[in-house]
Amino acid sequence: MSHPDVSSLRASVHAYRSAVICGQTLARQWRTELAQVSLPGRFRPVLEQLLSSAESAASFTMEACGFSHTDVCDNLASWLDAYERRVLTAEPA
Repeated sequence: MSHPDVSSLRASVHAYRSAVICGQTLARQWRTELAQVSLPGRFRPVLEQLLSSAESAASFTMEACGFSHTDVCDNLASWLDAYERRVLTAEPA
């Protein structure tokens, strides 16, 4: 099974948090990195919801869109933590 470059994904969250990249760029990077990865259970639908939130953030004010930039970043970081716990640590080295 192929695995994404988790450090690259974490770096993109940091860049998005710091406003170095926009939500569309973040989502494109993540989708490209994870395109060939088989994700367990609800990982893909949850990820798509988070990436859609990041993409939509540029179109709305924080009050109008119902989520914050910080929340999206925190949730993406939590998603990566869960992915590492569930998938990467579950496989033998």
